[in-house]
Amino acid sequence: MPTYSHSQLSTYETCPHQYKLAYIDKIKVETEGIEAFMGSRVHEALEKLYRDLKVTKLNTLEEILDYYRQNWEKNWNEEMIQIIRKDYTAEDYRRLGEKCITEYYKRYYPFDQGKTLGLEENIYFPWTKKRAIGSGVLSIA
Repeated sequence: MPTYSHSQLSTYETCPHQYKLAYIDKIKVETEGIEAFMGSRVHEALEKLYRDLKVTKLNTLEEILDYYRQNWEKNWNEEMIQIIRKDYTAEDYRRLGEKCITEYYKRYYPFDQGKTLGLEENIYFPWTKKRAIGSGVLSIA
């Protein structure tokens, strides 16, 4: 049974042709957009937050921001990361990522609203065939 990541499904939903180029034809892109770069760094920081919570270590906001900044610096490559919006700099995007992390941290602190069961888990479910009926859609398993 084929496996699809959230990124793959999201890419297909946004642009089926882009999905084909990336995942079927496997055409490698040499550059990465700054938004995707920033999103990856934010994702890594939040993943660390929840991974450490599983072993009962609650990082401070400053520890998570430091982790974000270190990963930003470690992975930054000016030649490979594209900034399309010329009104903004890499520093603007780095600060935006810090703002996203800070707002998330403050909103959910102390992170006791629920229990995290897993991070980056594979979830399998059967695809359904759809048939249009009138103005609605009927799913048939």
